[in-house]
Amino acid sequence: MKTKARASSTGRVTLDDVAKRVGVSSITVSRAFRRPDKVADEVRQRIQRVADEMGYVSNSAASSLASARSMNIVVLVPSLRNMVFVETLDGVEKALRPKGYQMLLGVTNYSPEEEEALVRAYLAFDPDGILLTGMNYRESTRRLIESVRVPVVHMMELSDRDGVYSVGFSQEAAAEAMTEHLLSQGRRRVAFVASQLDARTLARSRGYR
Repeated sequence: MKTKARASSTGRVTLDDVAKRVGVSSITVSRAFRRPDKVADEVRQRIQRVADEMGYVSNSAASSLASARSMNIVVLVPSLRNMVFVETLDGVEKALRPKGYQMLLGVTNYSPEEEEALVRAYLAFDPDGILLTGMNYRESTRRLIESVRVPVVHMMELSDRDGVYSVGFSQEAAAEAMTEHLLSQGRRRVAFVASQLDARTLARSRGYR
């Protein structure tokens, strides 16, 4: 039988309404939506079922004010036409969702200017972190990033600089290893083909040579 919603004076079902119906505290309900990994599966599923029945929609803005965290992570990629970036986004989303984070996606179109504009625009959302593809951005973007206290991680690159966090591999070393492998197999005419001459492609071309 469908559970009838019990709404506040505004007509919206509140977090407290859901908590009372489930028989848990409001804090537990809030945590189930913001940090689902911190709530037992059976309890979380019961909360979600009742919330769905009552038509409850989590107020992310209110949760952000209460926790002093936006639960938003900015992720910037150059393109959605390259499956490498699409698969990367899929992995990022799968890692963020269980922790209660939402992904704010931006596509730079391989443009340093667009990348900086997106960084500036998304900083207005007070993100809890930023994921950037590579480290080949403008000096003004670098200063902007350093001026805010938001953790930044660079994807698909490696850096040995102090205070710079990166997850990836050496593009140059990877291309060199692949080229040497082909040569070791008796191949003598190895071609290098690229669709975009960005910094990562140029690094791979150096490894190829």
